[in-house]
Amino acid sequence: MKRFLLMTLIAVNFALLGVLTVLSYDLPAAYAQRAAPAGGSNYLAITALYTSGTDAVWILHTGKHLLTVLAPDATTAELRVIDTRDVAQDLGIGGNQTP
Repeated sequence: MKRFLLMTLIAVNFALLGVLTVLSYDLPAAYAQRAAPAGGSNYLAITALYTSGTDAVWILHTGKHLLTVLAPDATTAELRVIDTRDVAQDLGIGGNQTP
């Protein structure tokens, strides 16, 4: 009888361990932009350091291969366009798109 109770308790413990393992398993978080559905946005926005102490917003238009950098203007507190680049032309894979 003692052996039966011991085996039952061991089986219950393994079952509980299995349930805890299944319930506690979660996929790792992916901190990235989702792909837009068909006909959705063609833009990718990234914030990064522009110059020492100044953050900027980098916007990539994936359809036209344009990279635009926006940074805050200290006097007006608004974003201003710093530069726009044709990435495809810079990489020598085509380009000549108009913004």
